[in-house]
Amino acid sequence: GDPVAAEVEIEQFQLSADEKWTARADGQFHRLLPGPGTWTLRASAEGVGDVRRSIRVKDGPIWVELTLDSGPQR
Repeated sequence: GDPVAAEVEIEQFQLSADEKWTARADGQFHRLLPGPGTWTLRASAEGVGDVRRSIRVKDGPIWVELTLDSGPQR
């Protein structure tokens, strides 16, 4: 489907009350992490489902693709 401007969370990060991270309209989102480890990503957008995925980061950048589904929300 088409990219959406989804809200993105990294569950291990504590954001301030009014702070939100949002993917761009083309669906891309970039975030630097403090280092290697296991991180949990969550993306959601109004009108489509949400997705949550744990990722393992080693040294260097990685590319993670998340697909939001218009089916039942998880």
